[in-house]
Amino acid sequence: MTAIRADAHEQIYIGGSHTLEPFAQYVSQEFSKGTTYPSPVYKSIGSEAALDMFIKGDEVTRIDIAMLSRQIEFPEFSQAKVEEVNDIIQMPVGLDGIVLAGAREGAKFRLTRKDLFLALAAEVPLRGKLEKNPYKTWNQIRPDLPKQKILVYGPPGSSGTRHVFVEKVIGEQSRTMPEYLDYAGKYLKLRRDGAYVAIVDHDEALLDEVRNNKDAIGIISYGLYMQNRDAVRYATIDGFAPTYDNIESGKYPISRTLFMCVHGSNIEKVKGIRTYIELFLSEEMIGDNGQLCDLGLIPLSSAERLRNRIDWLKRSSQF
Repeated sequence: MTAIRADAHEQIYIGGSHTLEPFAQYVSQEFSKGTTYPSPVYKSIGSEAALDMFIKGDEVTRIDIAMLSRQIEFPEFSQAKVEEVNDIIQMPVGLDGIVLAGAREGAKFRLTRKDLFLALAAEVPLRGKLEKNPYKTWNQIRPDLPKQKILVYGPPGSSGTRHVFVEKVIGEQSRTMPEYLDYAGKYLKLRRDGAYVAIVDHDEALLDEVRNNKDAIGIISYGLYMQNRDAVRYATIDGFAPTYDNIESGKYPISRTLFMCVHGSNIEKVKGIRTYIELFLSEEMIGDNGQLCDLGLIPLSSAERLRNRIDWLKRSSQF
């Protein structure tokens, strides 16, 4: 693994999600204005790669803060214990929705999670058994969908957005279909025949693909959609639009919580890290009218924010 920091004590190194990068960078700017600490460095490497570096990195390669677009799961906490990493503090910072977006001049899509499953799963139920996905156009899945080639641009395997999308769409839909037997709820395979195209630098590059191809759909974050809503249109999912209110209430079915994770042992070791985290968790940043809301962050409820800050103060005081 390539070393990314020269001194673990002098500068905050953050790695994480493309989705969270604008929020972390904004807080870094405000942090630099208000303190004399070196400006934090953000490595936009995706949630999966960041989590791996957060858990498995050594004293040189391990990042100080991981910004994740999904929660750390139990097997990953178990792996952390194997790596003798027992000081992880995980804090929710806000909400996001995963948006299916197309070019403004493209067709309007009113999709269900089942439609997305049948369009993108590697194998689908046919004639009572699983077969390689044969669907080429959307109207083959449901006659009232556009007669348009299935072409979905999305994030790569290193992305937490992809992880959440696959779990909430592919995994959860497979639970409703008896053909998946023991894999019901655990089936997570996407097509590899060109219907799903992974874009490595997936934010701006993915948007360019969607804007330039009216027959394509892209998988993007709510924040990215809001910054580009004049250029793309959203698809409804199960009858719900990816709006602020629908994501905040949980009605929009592909919603998620965003997280910031830190090593407790770094709180006193890395200069400024406590100040940075407390600025990020402040009402000024993530409150109902917080500055990060202007960038597309959807705030947690006031009760959740208060609980999270109390939990942070309690846990961080142990180090």
